[in-house]
Amino acid sequence: MLKSHLIGFLTGSAVLGWLGLACLGLGLERLRPVERRQPARAVGLNLGYAVVHSWAIYVLGPLAATASVALVNALGGGFVELPAGGWGLLWAIPAYLVAMDLAEYLFHRAQHAWPPLWAMHSLHHSEIALNITTTLRHFWIEAAIKTVCLYPIVGLLFKPSPLVLTVYFAAGYWNFVAHMNSRVSFGPLWAVLNSPQYHRIHHAADPRYTNRNFAGLFPVFDLLFGTCRRPQRGEYPAVGLAGGEAPSGLFDAVIWPLRHRVPNAAAPQRALR
Repeated sequence: MLKSHLIGFLTGSAVLGWLGLACLGLGLERLRPVERRQPARAVGLNLGYAVVHSWAIYVLGPLAATASVALVNALGGGFVELPAGGWGLLWAIPAYLVAMDLAEYLFHRAQHAWPPLWAMHSLHHSEIALNITTTLRHFWIEAAIKTVCLYPIVGLLFKPSPLVLTVYFAAGYWNFVAHMNSRVSFGPLWAVLNSPQYHRIHHAADPRYTNRNFAGLFPVFDLLFGTCRRPQRGEYPAVGLAGGEAPSGLFDAVIWPLRHRVPNAAAPQRALR
């Protein structure tokens, strides 16, 4: 029973693909890194946590997706059926990408503004050695919360075809690029697409950068809502929480929002710097 469940986990989740992508990205980061010598322990923690994160998605994902679909159906969603092929894809794909990215932007703002969500999201921002493995360092229940809260919002408006959904999920992998430890910016085209430099500013520990550059794909939303900080040439600030708090190990990361309430939980430490 346990063996079959383990096989289902490995084949039914993205853990192997994520780990492979992370390893590839770590190699590419060596070409133009922001930080040349990041602590191996920090990367190891993220890779180990990626398995926990993937397990949570494997277990909670179907339940969250079912609740999301049921909610959209109950509210009579899907007022606009997006084209499934032909020239209609030229507007259907951008429309769905923009709508979902706006929803992601608003949810991300909520994660920084509402204490219960920040208690979870701060795990992601506790990273002091930003790199591609940080992409998966989100508190394990957040994916289910986003599925229930995010998709129904867009689902009330759009009914996407499988092809449109496939393009959207493929575009989601850009998130790995945005977190890379790389000196990559788009120069004068910085507002077209999120870059590693643009997103690093969002992770900056310096309070001067607080609540800036929330966008997942399109920085235009930061411009529209007044949360944009335009990257300056050579601007790659140090990252992490302003107070320097970081998980001391895998267990500390798994219980992150409750770490101060669990007896004998490992104390946060800053030695990873």
